Amino acid sequence: MGGRAISSAPFVALGAVSYSFYLWHWPILSFLRIWTPSIGPTASELVLAVMAALAVATASYWLIERPFAAKATTTFPFLRFGTMGMVTISIAAFAIVALNGIPGRFGPSVLAAFAADQDISPMRGPCHQSDGRRLAYDATCLLSVGDKSEVVVWADSHGAELAAALSELVKDSGIALRQITASSCPPVVSVDFRARPNCRAANEDTLKSVASDPDVDTVLLLMNRSAYYFESEEDLEDGYRQVVDSLRKAGKRIVLIKQIPNMDFEPTGAVAFELMLGRDPTTIGPNVEEVRARFSRWNAFIEDTGTSSGSDYFDPMAVFCNDTICPAYRRDVGVLFFNETHPSMSGARLLASRLIATGEVAPAPTLQTSLSPENSL
Repeated sequence: MGGRAISSAPFVALGAVSYSFYLWHWPILSFLRIWTPSIGPTASELVLAVMAALAVATASYWLIERPFAAKATTTFPFLRFGTMGMVTISIAAFAIVALNGIPGRFGPSVLAAFAADQDISPMRGPCHQSDGRRLAYDATCLLSVGDKSEVVVWADSHGAELAAALSELVKDSGIALRQITASSCPPVVSVDFRARPNCRAANEDTLKSVASDPDVDTVLLLMNRSAYYFESEEDLEDGYRQVVDSLRKAGKRIVLIKQIPNMDFEPTGAVAFELMLGRDPTTIGPNVEEVRARFSRWNAFIEDTGTSSGSDYFDPMAVFCNDTICPAYRRDVGVLFFNETHPSMSGARLLASRLIATGEVAPAPTLQTSLSPENSL
């Protein structure tokens, strides 16, 4: 019964075009994914794409594959035409590379969106600790200096741009700002991190140094919780709570920053593509309820820890999200994330502006900024 079905005309026809279908379905599905960079293709779009691939495969089978197969290799110059085709494609590829992708085909707004993947802290090189590099406390960067108080941003890589953005806004205020940020090394103690074997010892030294530094008034703690799914939830929470309790006992004012929303797509390219097609890039971003649900435990922990320790806490979703989505782009600001998990300098300035406006950076809201933190999307 099964053999009869497989040998039936529909199965035979499908088998005949299967190789052409294999060749054609990849570019069609790839371009569909490019066409929908932020949300991905729907089920109906995938079905239509597969049907289109089958139609193109059938056409190429009858118009290309069979006619070429029927020609004798001695009468048709396959090698000559194949070589000419490869040479032509190679020359075109080299030309595109030499012309840097021919950026002139895009408008200024599209180019600005693409360039946002470089909208990172100018102090990442000397001040952010990456690839396992560690800076002693005295060697960490004072991004701004002053005699009123000292604010420390202690975080993993999620805090690098925030520290730079805050330093821009407080530079003439008399507030000193110190950056202590390290990739894949959040501000917790008593936890070993697989990606950063020296993180545990470094964090213990940092905690002692910050707690004993009489110049430090306020400490902002921040981490990208989604980066540590291999570690125990309870261990992370205990290690974070130890940091908060130790700093509070040392008389430091603490500001706990909840999870910054992550994008579920590459934001700069997605925004650029929307602009290129004349679509509205302010409408792309993860669903706000899904973001809230994903980090509900961690954000609730931050709030509970802040309340029980007498520390302040702040929710970045108030800056990065509206009622429906956490957009990757604002018309008055630009692309808010330089990759899927890190706010750009443009996005970090929004967050820094709100922290200053609400008095989280200094004991009193004495700083002013002209950058509006409102979500006027």
